[in-house]
Amino acid sequence: MTCVSSSNSKLSLNAVFTQLCTFYLLAIAVQVIGRFLVSRVSENEIIIDIGENTAALLLVIRGLSYFGIWGEIGWFTTAKWKSFPVFLVPALYIVLNFNGAYGHDLSTVLQAALNTVISASFEELLCRLIALHLLIHGFTAQGNKRPILCAVLTSSLLFGFAHFTNLLNQPEALGAIIGQMIYASFIGIGFAACYIVTKSIVPLIVIHASINFVSFLGESKIEPPALTFEDTLGTVIVCFPLLLLGLWLLRHEPK
Repeated sequence: MTCVSSSNSKLSLNAVFTQLCTFYLLAIAVQVIGRFLVSRVSENEIIIDIGENTAALLLVIRGLSYFGIWGEIGWFTTAKWKSFPVFLVPALYIVLNFNGAYGHDLSTVLQAALNTVISASFEELLCRLIALHLLIHGFTAQGNKRPILCAVLTSSLLFGFAHFTNLLNQPEALGAIIGQMIYASFIGIGFAACYIVTKSIVPLIVIHASINFVSFLGESKIEPPALTFEDTLGTVIVCFPLLLLGLWLLRHEPK
């Protein structure tokens, strides 16, 4: 793979897609390896998830340096604070996802909290930083008139499609996973647009982790898992406003 830096925006779109596909596959492979290694020493599913996501996060952090994106990252841009109210819409999903709290013990809750922070960091850094920045370079080099909008849509579709790997663990849940891919794409468009407008990734990591955490708190071991598309249709509908938010924020190409 060819290294990209903020001073090199001439990388072709085909080269960008090749890089992204290669890096996504590498991230999946690292997750599988991390999961396998941790499962050799622990049967705790959350601990195994932590190992899997930590391995992927370390790879993504290395990727930020490899692709030369560190200098372009907006972690928490106070100069854009007037744009921060856009975070209220994705933050609303923390409340919408809260469905009570089942009797998890303290150790499990703390493990789950750690896992949600690690997994949210991994996904946001990969999909809202590496993918988005590389695609902006690629569409700009192509001469596209709306490089940021095209990069947001493409990175979000990739984010949604990445959930197809869940089929490896749940081959019987194809319908539900298709639903996951759709609503994850909606979430990706809304989140990516918020990042573009605010130049701040940390609030999105916090919101993403919080959504996952309250979802965990509401999980019940006696409830059957989602298996069909109909099982996820409600979530698809609920996440649709994030698609509208993203398209509205990007109705004009940001400078």
